[in-house]
Amino acid sequence: LDSLGIEFRPHLSMVEVLSKASDRLHWQSQGLPSDSLSLENGVILDHCVRFPLIIDPSGHAIAFVMNKFQDQKIQKTSFVDNAFMKTLAGAVRFGTTLLVENVESIDPV
Repeated sequence: LDSLGIEFRPHLSMVEVLSKASDRLHWQSQGLPSDSLSLENGVILDHCVRFPLIIDPSGHAIAFVMNKFQDQKIQKTSFVDNAFMKTLAGAVRFGTTLLVENVESIDPV
C-alpha cells in the first residue's frame, strides 16, 4: 500500500470500525465481557442477518444473547432436552428465535 501511495492505519481494529463506543458499552451492560474476542463476537452478532454458531466455552455469550434479544420471543433449548423437538417445531411454526446450547455435534433432525 505504501508503494501505491494509499494511506492506511497499521493497527486498524475490526471492532472500532464496525461498532461505536456506545454500542460496546451497551453490550457490556447486557453481560458481554470486554475482552477482544467477545467484542468481535458482539460485532458479528450485531451485523449478521441470521444467528451464527457461537463457540463459547465460558458461557458468557448465552447470557448476552438472551439479554440482547429479550424483547423478541427467544427460546433456549439443548439437544439433550426432552422437549427439544417440540420446542424446535414451535420455533419453526411461529417464527421465533431458538438458541440451542451445548451443541457438541450437529445431528440431522
